[in-house]
Amino acid sequence: MTQIWIEVDSWVKINKPKSGPALQFGLSSAVLILARWELNKIHRGSILSHDSYEEADTEFPQTRIQQLLNLIIEHSQLILEQTADADASPTISKPAYDFLLAAYAAITVVEYSNSLPDVEATFGLMQKVCNQAKEMGSVEPVFKWATDMMSKRVVDVLQKMAAESYSVIELLHPTGPVYRRVSTAPPRLPTDDEIPLIDLSAIEGNFESRKGLAAKIRVAAEGTGFFYIYNHGISEELIQNALSAVQNFFNQPLEEKEKISFRSSESASTGYHGVGATQINRTETRDAKETFSMRYDPRNDPTLTETQVLQHNISDMLEFNDTVWKTTSHLEGFRHVMILFWQERLQLARKLIRIFALALDLQETYFDAVTTSPGADAVYVHYPGQLAVDANKEMDIGIGSHTDIQCFTLLWQDMSGGLQVLSSSGEWLDARPIKGTLVVNIGDFLERLSNNRFKSTVHRVYNRKPTSRFSMPFFFGFNPDSVYLHAGAVKQIVGGSLSTESPSTLQTNFVSTHSAAYYALCYRDADALGAHVIMLGPGNEDAAKEALAAWPGKLQVGGGITDANAKQWIDSGAERFLIHAADNEGLQQGIDIELVERLSEWCNIPVTYAGGARTKQDLDLVKNCSKGRVDLTIGSALDIFGGTGAKFEECIEWNKKQ
Repeated sequence: MTQIWIEVDSWVKINKPKSGPALQFGLSSAVLILARWELNKIHRGSILSHDSYEEADTEFPQTRIQQLLNLIIEHSQLILEQTADADASPTISKPAYDFLLAAYAAITVVEYSNSLPDVEATFGLMQKVCNQAKEMGSVEPVFKWATDMMSKRVVDVLQKMAAESYSVIELLHPTGPVYRRVSTAPPRLPTDDEIPLIDLSAIEGNFESRKGLAAKIRVAAEGTGFFYIYNHGISEELIQNALSAVQNFFNQPLEEKEKISFRSSESASTGYHGVGATQINRTETRDAKETFSMRYDPRNDPTLTETQVLQHNISDMLEFNDTVWKTTSHLEGFRHVMILFWQERLQLARKLIRIFALALDLQETYFDAVTTSPGADAVYVHYPGQLAVDANKEMDIGIGSHTDIQCFTLLWQDMSGGLQVLSSSGEWLDARPIKGTLVVNIGDFLERLSNNRFKSTVHRVYNRKPTSRFSMPFFFGFNPDSVYLHAGAVKQIVGGSLSTESPSTLQTNFVSTHSAAYYALCYRDADALGAHVIMLGPGNEDAAKEALAAWPGKLQVGGGITDANAKQWIDSGAERFLIHAADNEGLQQGIDIELVERLSEWCNIPVTYAGGARTKQDLDLVKNCSKGRVDLTIGSALDIFGGTGAKFEECIEWNKKQ
C-alpha cells in the first residue's frame, strides 16, 4: 500500500504545474478509490503489521483509519463540488462516467456521514449534482438513492440538535394537534421589526393616511403578527377605571364570584372562571388565572337601533347578562365602566378591521357586512402572584401556549410583564408592556382568510412575580350567524382565501354537506332576521342566489358587491344594502348625489348610503334625491362621534317625523 501511495504522490508532483479541473477530478477519483480500498483491507485484517507504513510513529491502525477517513471525505466532496459545477465539469470520458464517479462519492459520504463536518452542506452539494445530472440527461439511480439517504441523515442530525437546545410544544387545532419547535433558551427582547410600535392616529385621517397606516400594519401582520399601537383613542382614565372595577370584582370572596360562574351560562365563555378552571394547552399545566368575561350584547352596541336589537334571537344569553349585572350591582359603577370600555374597544376594532381590509388590498368596507353583530368578547384576567400558585404543582404558568381563534385581539396589560411571543425561529420573545399602548395580535381567522399572509402567532403568559398581574384582552371576530361561501360550498368562516391571484392553501374548521339554501331555511324557521350570506371570492354567486331565493327579502348579502352588479343582487332577493361611498367616507365633503340617484332607481328593498354627510340638512338632500328610497347614515359629522356638523338629538327628532 505504501508503494502505491508513493506513486500517486509522485504523479501529482509531476502533473501539478499543468493541473486543471480534469486533473483534479482524476486525482480525487484515484485517492477516493485507493483510500476506500486500504480502509476496507484494514477492516478485513489484510494489513497485519505496523511495517506497512513509512511513518514509524503512526499508531496502527486507529491513526491511519482517521487519516483515510479524512482523505475519503475530502475527495468525495471535491468530486461532488466539481460535478455540481457545470462550468468546471471536466468530462474525462463522457458525462455518464463523471456522474458514476459522483455516485461512488455519494455512497461514500452516506456511509461515513457520522464523520462529516457539515451534513447539511454535503446534502446541498448532492442536490446540486442531481439537478445537474437531470439537465444533462445522465441521472444515476444510485446517486439518487444516496441523496435520499443523506436527506434522512440530515433529518436525524437536526432532530438530535433540536433535542439538545429545543423542545416541542403541541397546540390544539380543529383538524388535530399541531407541533411547534421551541427554543429552551430564556426569552429575549424583540427587535423593533419583530414587534413594532405603530402610531394609530392616522386611522382618523383621510383615505391616503389610512392606506399608509395599512401598509405599516401589513408589514407587522406578515411578520411576527404582533405589534404595539399608541394614539388609539381610548382614554387612560377609562382604562384605569376599568382596571379598578375588575380588581374590586376579583377581590371578592370566591363564593361571591361563583354566583356568576360560566357553568350557569349557555356559553362557556361568559361569566366567571376560577383559578385553574381552564387549560388552554392540554400538554402544559392548568392555567393559573381567574377571569371575568362578557360577550357581544346588541343592547350595548351603539350602532344598532332598537328594532335591530330586537331582531337578535339570543334571549338566553341576554338573560344571563342581566343576571351578571344584577349580581354585581353592589360593586359601584361596575356595569357602567365595563360596558363603556367594551364599547370603546368595539368601536376601535371596527375601525381596525377596515385597515386590515386595506392591508389585504381589498375595499376598505369589505368586512363591514360581517361585523354588524361580531364576536366581541371582553375578558378581564387576574394572574395571582407566584407565591399563591407555588402550592399547586399543577399550575406553573399563567396561560399556556396557544393562538387566538378570532380575527385579532386588542390587549391591555399592566406593567408586570409576562407576555411571551414565539418568533418565526422558535425563540420566545419578551413582549414587555409599553405605557400608553395596546398590543394587537392576529388571530387564526384572519391568518387563514389572508391565505396565510398574516401570522397568528403562538404566545403564552408567565407570571413569575409575587404580586398579581392584570390584563384586559378584547377578541374581535365576524358575525356568528353568517353563511360563508367559498368555491360554492358553505364553510365555517376560516374556509376561504381573500386572494384571487393564487389558489387557497388553507385548512378549514368546517365544510358543510348542506347547501347555502338549507341554512337560509334554518334561519327562516328560527325567524333569525339579519342573517348574512357572504361570498369569499368568486365562484359563489349561484349558491348565494339559491340562499336568497330560499328566504326572499330577509337575508343580507356581502362580498364582491359593486355598483356594476348591485341591481342583480337586489333582484335575487337581498334584504338590504349598506353602500359605502369609500372616496367620500370620513371626509365630510358632501354626498355622492349621482350614486344616491342610481341606487334609488334600482332599489325595491331598503338601502342605506354612507359617506360625505356634513349636516342634518343632508338627510333631506338624500331623501329628496332618492325620492325617499335611500336612507342616510351620518358618522364623522355627528357630535357623539366628535363631529360638529350635526347634533345627535336633532337627527333623532328628524327621523321621528318621517
